Amino acid sequence: MLSFELAFKRYPSLKAKARDRENIQTAWEVAVSNLIRWFEKPRNYDLAKKYFGRIPTEKDFPKDRPYTFEQILEYKPWLKDKT
Repeated sequence: MLSFELAFKRYPSLKAKARDRENIQTAWEVAVSNLIRWFEKPRNYDLAKKYFGRIPTEKDFPKDRPYTFEQILEYKPWLKDKT
């Protein structure tokens, strides 16, 4: 069981809070900000250059969250076919 599934099972009201559009938007904005700061670290410059051609800014990401609550929960990149 994934950690968020366990948390939702133990604290059912948490799922309602997580599903809230405003909370998802806030989480998106925090994630974008954290990712930009991560790219600003010297050890990550090469990746920034590879994907953006420079250190990214907020303008390089969608302003509004591009995913629904359900898409966020369903996303499992570790299960993608690696062929």
